[in-house]
Amino acid sequence: MHHLNILDRLHARLLDIIGTALPLITSSIADADLIGLAHLRTEMIQAIDAYTHYVHDHVLDAAVAANDPARMQLAHEIKIGCISLEQTYRTFTSRWAHRDGMLNWPEYRLSAIVMMKQIRDQVRSASRWEPLDDRATGVANLPG
Repeated sequence: MHHLNILDRLHARLLDIIGTALPLITSSIADADLIGLAHLRTEMIQAIDAYTHYVHDHVLDAAVAANDPARMQLAHEIKIGCISLEQTYRTFTSRWAHRDGMLNWPEYRLSAIVMMKQIRDQVRSASRWEPLDDRATGVANLPG
């Protein structure tokens, strides 16, 4: 399998979680699916962890092995985006670790929506890398 296909799957998983969570964060806490949101927070942690590990363990290593400066630059950009995405989620979870989102629902809801938009934008930005088939190495080439 080509590396960018795996990245596409990881990106799709992150976007799927966001797409599922948004309708659950209703304007009224009485209508919100709090159990579903708790489950999706766990899924998001797992998805970000999988994404981070893959980028660190495979994307950058493959670029270095290819010894292509343009490919290494793009892999570096992917890694920076990955770190940014992870930091966005950590900032959100840290902010609400010691505050009761249920007592501060309007603020929690807005904070969650902003966080999800930031992650969605980061994933969409990272999705601009197109796979180019490199049958000699079995690794997707990065443009350049």
